[in-house]
Amino acid sequence: GSGAAAVAVLAQRAGWVAPEVVVVSKGGTLQVRPQPDGVVLTGQASHVFRGEVYVP
Repeated sequence: GSGAAAVAVLAQRAGWVAPEVVVVSKGGTLQVRPQPDGVVLTGQASHVFRGEVYVP
């Protein structure tokens, strides 16, 4: 989602797409809306990774 959001924001700032973008990917559909203080992502959430980190 974060990579799709980054690409959507860059496309918005370049004027290539409308201010609100719907990104359709293998992981699902994500709506990206810019806000004055960031970006709002709206879409389904799903568990895609599990891992463990060992910190000595």
